[in-house]
Amino acid sequence: MLRSIPLRRLGPDLVPNKIASACLVEHLGVRWILTVSHAVGDESNWAVECEFVPGKGTNVYQLGAMHYVRLCTLGTKGCELDLAAVKVPSGLGPRWQLSDAAGGRVQDLPRELSRISFDPPRDDRTYGFAGNVKPSAEKHFGEFYFATKQAAHAGLRYVRDDAEFQIFAFAHDRPADEFLEGTSGAPVLDEEGQVVALVCGPGDWPNEIRGIPMRYFRPLLEIPS
Repeated sequence: MLRSIPLRRLGPDLVPNKIASACLVEHLGVRWILTVSHAVGDESNWAVECEFVPGKGTNVYQLGAMHYVRLCTLGTKGCELDLAAVKVPSGLGPRWQLSDAAGGRVQDLPRELSRISFDPPRDDRTYGFAGNVKPSAEKHFGEFYFATKQAAHAGLRYVRDDAEFQIFAFAHDRPADEFLEGTSGAPVLDEEGQVVALVCGPGDWPNEIRGIPMRYFRPLLEIPS
């Protein structure tokens, strides 16, 4: 939960109208938000939800223009990979906050940097991911409230590569869409807590999801500043 970063698409009124997920990494001394382009590639105003401050509202960090990556071979146009990235300040530190039905704070913890593994996943290990789902928006006494629920999925296994994607399988059928929509871009973590891929969407079979491997981010992350 603490390594999945909530993203919000802000409308002209700065009210959230769509959600996605991401991970926060630090590589070669630079801090990045990594996510997937199909979720955030609409050139809209995407932001990291940082924390809720009682009496003031929710603090966000607006991400601005993102980097995208195209996979090419010599003499071809190549294909655009399902990934997006943007540099963020070294002090960016969103928080994981849990509230009860009355709005009282139950838990407040800092979200964690994800450690990257560029190695391929193994079929003898288990993997998991988490993200925010089921967004809701309400007005109470003239104030606007936007909330999501948290979904965590564990016990997945790597089963194969499929083109540029890695395929992970649940031990059962995929959860209903309402428990997955919003997790696009969430980090897929190994047993050591390293991110090996980002969630992209469903696979071909009812128990599968697709992930974009972290190795495709490496050239972008290692371009000299």
